[in-house]
Amino acid sequence: MKNIPEPSPTALRLLRWFCPAALYESVEGDLLEAFDADVEQYGSKVANRKLLWNVIRFFRPGIILRNSFTLQLISTIMLGNYMKVAMRNMRKRKLYTFINAFGLSIGIAFCLMIYLFIEDERSFDQFHVNKNQLYRIEEKSYDTWKNDPAKPYNESAYIQTSLQPVLKEEVSEVKYATRFNTGNPAIMIVGDKIFTEKISHVDADFFKMFSFQLLAGNLDKLFLTKGEVVLTPEIATKYFGSEDPLGKTIILDEEGEKSYTVAGIIEPPPFNSSIDFSILVPQENRP
Repeated sequence: MKNIPEPSPTALRLLRWFCPAALYESVEGDLLEAFDADVEQYGSKVANRKLLWNVIRFFRPGIILRNSFTLQLISTIMLGNYMKVAMRNMRKRKLYTFINAFGLSIGIAFCLMIYLFIEDERSFDQFHVNKNQLYRIEEKSYDTWKNDPAKPYNESAYIQTSLQPVLKEEVSEVKYATRFNTGNPAIMIVGDKIFTEKISHVDADFFKMFSFQLLAGNLDKLFLTKGEVVLTPEIATKYFGSEDPLGKTIILDEEGEKSYTVAGIIEPPPFNSSIDFSILVPQENRP
């Protein structure tokens, strides 16, 4: 029994990969007819090489993109028709169109506002490098006079001043700790400039715990003495102008005048910080 040469499956797979379905059957038939004729004339090896070459010759944009261009043209025409019909309906029903457009605009605006609000709330204090290791200590005080049995207590972040050094001394897990008291009014005097400013009292660990960038000064030497002060650029410019404020002396009157030396300039807190300050003074000076 005589063996019938088979066409190369690689060539046929290549043809099936790029040839549009509508053309594949007719193209394959023509190629197989040519293959049979080449087998009789040249033999199976030459016939398979010629089959592969004929398949490669069909690999051109006119064949590959034939259906894609047609579908794209049809889609473009349909889209244009949809736009014309929509514009006609909008002109005919102006009040109905206005109500729908206005309602959609209000809905989109509220969705954007809710999204921005949630993103703003979620962004608070997320810029600190060690945010996963920062904890705020709160106190819970029970009041016998409260009439709410579900919550017979008060919660706040106001705790005993002496708790900070005790925590660092007795709790090994506590590496840094700082107290933070803010919004205390004080009279600030620099030369002939006298203004009432709000100051904040912190401990030296404050600068190691939070990621507020120190713009000038030595981070490791801040508040080694209680006669130092750290300012934001706005306050520094307000009192010293274009001069270098480091090493300059200021006077703060907070239940008595005290002299301080400017030891550093720190960037102001961003809008999404729960900690706000403009002048930082050692905790030991808090009245």
